[in-house]
Amino acid sequence: MKNLFLLCIFLSLQSCYSYRNVQNIPSESGGIYKITDEHKRTSKVQLIEIRQDSLVILKKGKQFTIANGEFTNPKKRKFSAVKTVALYVGVSVVVGTVIIVAVLGDALKHVGSMQMPP
Repeated sequence: MKNLFLLCIFLSLQSCYSYRNVQNIPSESGGIYKITDEHKRTSKVQLIEIRQDSLVILKKGKQFTIANGEFTNPKKRKFSAVKTVALYVGVSVVVGTVIIVAVLGDALKHVGSMQMPP
């Protein structure tokens, strides 16, 4: 029962967004991206401005300017309707199953313990 509860929590924490690969240099500002720096660290950043040889990004509330050669593998965040629907349907099925098992489990415990009057 505890494992099913934890599964419900993990399912509810899933993201409804997916990240799609884009060209080396993003072409539109304002989006959320995952980028990998030269030290192989991945970061979520918001693209504020595109300059000729650099990008101005917002990372953890601070504004940075990074050169076009300092990052690789940019991925743009995109809302995924399929993930959203699957998430809510999956969570509903799991929660419904947990409730049914809990109710039937308690009901079956009481049925076996009842005694018939003489």
